[in-house]
Amino acid sequence: MNEPKSPVSRCPFSAAAKNFDPFDPEFLQQPFPTLKELREAEPIFFDEKLGYWVVSRIDDAKAILRNAKDFSADIVLDPIVPLYASTIENFMRSGFSGGGGSLVNDVNPEHDERRKWLAKSLTPQRVKELEPFVREAVARCIDSFVRDGEADLAQQLGNQVPAVVLLHFLAIPQEDIERVKSWAEPTILFSWGRPTEADQNRMADRLGEFWHYCKAHIARLRANPGNDVVSEAIRGQQEKKLWTDEELTRMVLNFAFAGHDTTINAAANMFLTLMQHPQAWEALCRDPLLIPNAVEECIRYSPSVISHRRRAVNKVIVGGAEIEPDDKVLIYFAAANRDESTFRDGERFDIHRDGPNRHVTFGFGWHACYGAPLARLELKLMLEEMTRRLPGIRLKPDQRFSYAPINTTMRGPGRVLVQWDPATNPLPADRPER
Repeated sequence: MNEPKSPVSRCPFSAAAKNFDPFDPEFLQQPFPTLKELREAEPIFFDEKLGYWVVSRIDDAKAILRNAKDFSADIVLDPIVPLYASTIENFMRSGFSGGGGSLVNDVNPEHDERRKWLAKSLTPQRVKELEPFVREAVARCIDSFVRDGEADLAQQLGNQVPAVVLLHFLAIPQEDIERVKSWAEPTILFSWGRPTEADQNRMADRLGEFWHYCKAHIARLRANPGNDVVSEAIRGQQEKKLWTDEELTRMVLNFAFAGHDTTINAAANMFLTLMQHPQAWEALCRDPLLIPNAVEECIRYSPSVISHRRRAVNKVIVGGAEIEPDDKVLIYFAAANRDESTFRDGERFDIHRDGPNRHVTFGFGWHACYGAPLARLELKLMLEEMTRRLPGIRLKPDQRFSYAPINTTMRGPGRVLVQWDPATNPLPADRPER
């Protein structure tokens, strides 16, 4: 990155930057017009209220994400609003511990060593082996509502399928799935929201319970290891000392959250976007070969992770801004994904788009999302089965889509209500393959 002659001031000058508020419910409801205005008027600025540089251009986003020398991921999971003293005491009593070990917030050389070790758990062959289980989970969900004439695709499909990943990827027992899902839910508001002291303490209680569950789960797998990612990490700890006990517990806790909530929101966003573009849905129903490209366009156009964070470890210039050591950066993936410099007519949804996978929804560079192949698999299979079995679905009228909890990072509608005529469903219950 070459130093410009006139560095960007820390003070925002555009109206969009001065009025920017990531915790405004209206912003989370529809962030894209504001993000477009920021990207065009002031693509990098320092927000005094938030205490972060805000970045919205894709070139700047990639420059930061690929630069492990000058930017650290160690703050990714930290609460964006500092912990209350009472919450810290609560955590100390529970034994819950923050820090690294989760891949997403690791630093080098530990990050690369751990990721290389775990790569054997997510090879293309392993993903292929998971496909029958994921497809069957999708099919069971559709079976449960196919004759009803209406469904909530966020809760009845998107909220259910990721459990298969927890079962087979993390070896979570079937009887524990609902508990694990409920424990994972507070992470969004805790890490990226603006909770009250009472809210923060309630979430700390649940995270403390989740912490102890993860420790017990690791102990079970130590006694009876399998071919899941947790067992592989245990072997890495035993053979290479790649994790401490606390780091291993943090990894399991974070993987359970990341494998669940991010995919739920991605699925809800995907179906809502396609229902709002019925010609695209009809095209997928006619030609399932379009589905992989459509998945990429959906997660580009409406990502479930709209932003991510980094901390500068050295003085560095990005987009003309002089970023000092320990400055924090909030990178808006949702803005970068529509940058006209990479995506022609980027504000338009187009399942035929050439190269939609150039998005940064799964990050970029050394910290690109480890679980991205699983998320892509789940979304692809949901579309394959839904377009085949219920091609006539449409949005129920007069819906208002709610995006909660209010936070800087995760976004997805809580409900996506669709309807169809069950009498016209042409497919038998045995769900023949395409």
